[in-house]
Amino acid sequence: MTSNAIPTSTLPLRIEEITADWLTRVLSEGYPGTVVTGLHIGTVIAGTATKVRLLLSYNEAGHRHRLPPTMWLKGGFIRHEYSFDESFVNEAKFFATWAPEMNINIPKSFWTGWEEAVQGLVLMEDLAARNARFGRATELITLDQQAQTLELLARMHARWWESPELKSLRNFSTVWQANDRVVMMMLEPEYFDSCMTKRRCAAYVGPYRDRERIKQGLVGGLITAAAETLQPVHIAAQLAQTQRVLHIDPEVAAAFREIYDVERRDDDCGHGPPHTGACSNSLPASS
Repeated sequence: MTSNAIPTSTLPLRIEEITADWLTRVLSEGYPGTVVTGLHIGTVIAGTATKVRLLLSYNEAGHRHRLPPTMWLKGGFIRHEYSFDESFVNEAKFFATWAPEMNINIPKSFWTGWEEAVQGLVLMEDLAARNARFGRATELITLDQQAQTLELLARMHARWWESPELKSLRNFSTVWQANDRVVMMMLEPEYFDSCMTKRRCAAYVGPYRDRERIKQGLVGGLITAAAETLQPVHIAAQLAQTQRVLHIDPEVAAAFREIYDVERRDDDCGHGPPHTGACSNSLPASS
């Protein structure tokens, strides 16, 4: 796919294509009779994937289904040089298939949809409604938080330990596996150097600014992974991937993205630093 090219799809590919009529169609699949009577585009968080906060109102059927007044729609709405449409498809498939079987705390999905190699969307709960707090990569976590994380991982692994259900994962995961295009494009000299000049990368010093050293480290890891898994790997074209099914945090920041607290308390764009996405002030309400 060429840079910034927008493919044809039956799913929204631009933020302005997210409408109340479209949301009515997708939500009524799982919540019969629901009509979205009002839509306002709230905060937009741009990254490898784009996260769009939706402020919603419903008819009586939507209220009977106890649908929330805010949701997040995640997908490929902003085209990048390193856009990786397969990853959006894979995440949508995870929430549609494996997420309902998880016995751990993950965001609730109200709807998922995808079109192979084009777009994948997840309409998920607004964790701010749970009063959740999103940490910063620069913040230390406490011992209690570390213990909670280990407990969560142990519970997830215990659920699937030697499960015969995982036998289907190897074939299924050939569709899920992500290759190295995003990482390798970020390590292209022009892109990497432009990132290093930005304020948000000022904290990267020494070897962390050495593009060739980073690339060599990745290649070394690939060789080790290939030897351990007995899988042939063409280093320049394909990154060996661990067979994973868990994606705990859909709000994880993309590489080189500005680090900030994404705890959200308002409905407008005034609660965080500037970002590249459009905010509610630049997009009209839709109904």
